[in-house]
Amino acid sequence: RAGVNRLSLGVQALNDAEDQKQRQIFGATAYDAMKQQSDPAYRPVQQYAGAWGLTADQVQSVYQAVHAFQDQAELTRTAADLRASAGQPVNWREINSALEQARQQAEAGLVNQIGAERVWRLEQNGLLESGLPHPGS
Repeated sequence: RAGVNRLSLGVQALNDAEDQKQRQIFGATAYDAMKQQSDPAYRPVQQYAGAWGLTADQVQSVYQAVHAFQDQAELTRTAADLRASAGQPVNWREINSALEQARQQAEAGLVNQIGAERVWRLEQNGLLESGLPHPGS
């Protein structure tokens, strides 16, 4: 698991470096707004905010929680895939279990913020998915 975490951190460092480069080119505020508006996690939250009774602050809070979860899930899967492609063993059950734990934690935090019914709506729109289980699981 430590190897997967190290790879995850390496992938995150590359992503962070690219983000910094883009921020320098476009300016931090413009870049962050553009990135948020184009993020698949943001669009449905923003689109359904009125129907779901979410305030602007709740939209931001929900988006940040969903985005953080999805980023972590992607990094974890990418690191595991890199490890597997390098011929190193990967415990896919452990990876999938960690992803499910992260999903449950994100869900619990969101339930505290916006209530179970709204979280259910997020789930129905696929915003709390960590990806399909790996075939090796």
